[in-house]
Order: sequence, then structure tokens, then C-alpha cells
Amino acid sequence: MIRTQISDSGFVIGPHQLVLANVIEITGVDSKHVGRLEGKSSLARIGLIIHATAGFLDPGNKLRLTLEMVNLSPLPIRIYVGMKIAQIAFEELDTPCEKPYGSKSLNSKYVGDLTVQASKIWKNF
Repeated sequence: MIRTQISDSGFVIGPHQLVLANVIEITGVDSKHVGRLEGKSSLARIGLIIHATAGFLDPGNKLRLTLEMVNLSPLPIRIYVGMKIAQIAFEELDTPCEKPYGSKSLNSKYVGDLTVQASKIWKNF
């Protein structure tokens, strides 16, 4: 995994490239709330997808959300520090979650992550 910092001149995501990155903020929800991460329409219109599948902040988790950014266009896309590239909506559950993310009986692979993590799907087998 390549770890890089975004400089003042930004970071270029090449055509058809996948990049994992963290948001700056630490975001968390209690057992009665969930968060849904969404990309910005203006960036999607130039081919930038902010998350491939992991746009859900599970009840009970608190972490730096990982973005799975994909450039679907044939042209490079530059991302800058502080650029608004995503948004999150919070929803309240009807009843609190009985087994929040990170509960001992769950296989919570990314609980409390503060840095980008490669896939841990192998832990399911």
C-alpha cells in the first residue's frame, strides 16, 4: 500500500485508478444512529466516485472514514486539501442497535480506524 500526503498542489488520481484515502475528521455515531457517506454530484459528473461500496457508518463506530475513490474518466482528476468531495447524512434508528459495530460477537474488522487500511476480507475465512 502506498501512503502519501496531499501537497498544496493536490493529488492526481489517474484515469481508471483506485485510491484509498481517509477524511480529516473523526466521525462517530452511537447505537441509535447511522451515517451515510455520499459523493458530490459535481465531481461525479467528471468521473470521480468517492466510495465504491463502503458508504455506511455503522451504529457504534467512530473512525476516520475511508474513501474508495475511483476515477472513471479517461482524464486525470486533481484533489486538493480541504476540497469538499463528500457529504454525510445521519439517520436515527427506530430502536437502538442491539449489537453495535465493535461488539465482541461481531467480526468488526475496521472499528476505530484512524488510518487507511487495506482490505481485511481474509478474516472472514
